[in-house]
Formats: sequence, structure tokens, C-alpha cells
Amino acid sequence: MLLITNQYNVKDEAKIIQQIASFDSCIIHVRKPHYSLSRMKKWLDQFSIKTTQKMMLHQHHQLHADFPIRGIHLKESHKNSDISLPKEPKITLSAAYHNAVEAQRQSCYDYSVLSPVFDSISKANVKGKKFNVQNSKKPIIALGGVDAENMKIARNLGFQGVAVLGSIWHNENPIDAFRTIEKTYQNVYG
Repeated sequence: MLLITNQYNVKDEAKIIQQIASFDSCIIHVRKPHYSLSRMKKWLDQFSIKTTQKMMLHQHHQLHADFPIRGIHLKESHKNSDISLPKEPKITLSAAYHNAVEAQRQSCYDYSVLSPVFDSISKANVKGKKFNVQNSKKPIIALGGVDAENMKIARNLGFQGVAVLGSIWHNENPIDAFRTIEKTYQNVYG
């Protein structure tokens, strides 16, 4: 299960992420599009090695040389650019998709994240498409409006996992919200 960070600062964010990272099934996707390279480096410095090893960077990919991160995530605009990707086999590569056919056909990345699957919690007026991805070559993770109530639907649509954002960060207690969703995740995907 993926947790995507809030793009903005959140009160006690580092503490929340440290606790959520303690769940074995969790990978942290670090999405901070407004952060400079130095700010991102300072942000990453807050975390233990064990936590950074669970992180996928959406920006400032070159920081993989300074931190023991899990991997690099490419957004739509990065996939066709000349980003220099690490050759190390230990780095996981993932990419964002908004088209189910492209996500199912891709073979370059370890997994893809497809959105929006359900109506977005964090972005007003973004309607879910309930993509069916039964025939994918590589794992596809559902993003967009995922919560404990619709996780089984995502599984039935062929998704090999889920990514959460709004259902965690728009909750008064993100840790409790994650705990509830993670319990459902274990029942559905475990």
C-alpha cells in the first residue's frame, strides 16, 4: 500500500510519516512539487534510514545518491524526458498514468500508479473512472478516492494495490485513518 505525502506542509508531518512507515505494507511516495532541492534534502534529513528506505521520490530524483531511498517515481511529464535514471538494480522505478491501456502495456517500470479510479477526496471535481486493469503486464496501483469502503472494488477491477492520500491527510487523525485503511488492505490484499 502506498501513502502519498500531502504536497503542502502538515502539522507533525514527520512524526506521522515515521509512524505510518512502521507498517510493513507501506511505501511512502514523497510528492512535494513546490520544494527546492535544498528544502527537499532538509525534509528528508528528518527521517530515519529505515523510513527513507521506504520512500519513492516524485521530485529531485538525484537525491537517491544522498539518501538510501527505495526508488523514483515519474509523473506523466517526466516519462518522455531525458531524466537520467540510476542504473542500480536496487532502485525501484514507478510511473504515473491516467490511461488504463498505457498502464497495462508498460513494461519499463516496476509498477504504475493509475488515477483517478474513484472520485477524488483531495481534488474537487475529479471524477473516478473505475478503470478495469485485469490484463496488466506489471502491477498497477489504484489512486484517487481510495478508502476502506472501496478497496475491495479496486481489487475486483484488477488493481494489485492501492495508494492513499486524501483519506489520510484530510482526516483529523491521519495515523488512525491509516491504521483503519491498512487493516482493510490486509483483509483485501493480504
